[in-house]
Amino acid sequence: MIFVLSLAVLAYIAVPLFAVPKKYSTQSASVAGSTVPNTVVNTLKEAAKTVESALNPNSKCQVPFHYAIGTVDPRFGISKDALKEDLLKAESIWESASKENVLQYDDQSDFRINLVFDERQQQTIESKKLQQKLDDVQTLQKGISKEYDTLSLQYDKQKSNYENDVKKYRQLADDYDTQVQYWNNRGGAPADTYQQLRQQKKEVTAAADNVEGERRNLNALVAQVNALVAKEKKVVASYNQNVTTYESAFGGEKEFDQGVYTGKEINIYQFSETNDLVLVLAHELGHALGMNHVENPQSIMYYLMAKQNLDHPSLSAKDVAALKNRCL
Repeated sequence: MIFVLSLAVLAYIAVPLFAVPKKYSTQSASVAGSTVPNTVVNTLKEAAKTVESALNPNSKCQVPFHYAIGTVDPRFGISKDALKEDLLKAESIWESASKENVLQYDDQSDFRINLVFDERQQQTIESKKLQQKLDDVQTLQKGISKEYDTLSLQYDKQKSNYENDVKKYRQLADDYDTQVQYWNNRGGAPADTYQQLRQQKKEVTAAADNVEGERRNLNALVAQVNALVAKEKKVVASYNQNVTTYESAFGGEKEFDQGVYTGKEINIYQFSETNDLVLVLAHELGHALGMNHVENPQSIMYYLMAKQNLDHPSLSAKDVAALKNRCL
């Protein structure tokens, strides 16, 4: 009789998967706003009061009001032709509602509209850079989340296969050990049975090697997923920190100090995008027509840029009433 050594069952090693942490709740940041030093704001407020007090509310404005483009600082990155298009858009805001030709672009006009670069536009440029950084970080985070989802599905599939193969291995090993014990208790197995048991042992060993390989691959996959989790934590933290920085520096409503009507010209100091510029131009052209601020947050002539429709700016009823009272 031939005695056969029993084969110990391979221990199952659990491989926990850590979930990606919940994303922090953040507010989307807008690039339109920026802060301005108090000294500048106060100076502009006083200038606006001076201009508005100089307007005679009892006299009608001269329409159409003629205007032209003056100096354009190249640091704004806008051509005079592009500025003219935006001016015509701003003009149409007033004329489409009034059905009157109240504004007229005229290259020969002495009244000029200028783009004057100072710290306000510099802050706008900085805010756009930070916004781009936020967008880049958000894109990175989305890529990480997508990769995590893919690896999670892969992990679930591999884990299921691993657990099934562990069960099969244990069944093979248990059956082999049972037969070994049976024949050893009887003093050994016959030669043909011994050969069968040797072949069965090879199958059990192969199954053990296969399960061990799956275990290592699964643990490596878990390490990869956990590395993604750690990376995403850093990305989310960076995003939230940048949002806080953005909101602190550039968030909130802002007064119409992006441009100033002086009585002789309009100086534009700050804008972010075309829609932003058109709204500021429309507001200052309203002052040029002789209008003061109105008390409606959605109005072109409201003193804050807050609730106006930047995509489709239009006059409110108060704007129309002010225009008719002043010019028509």
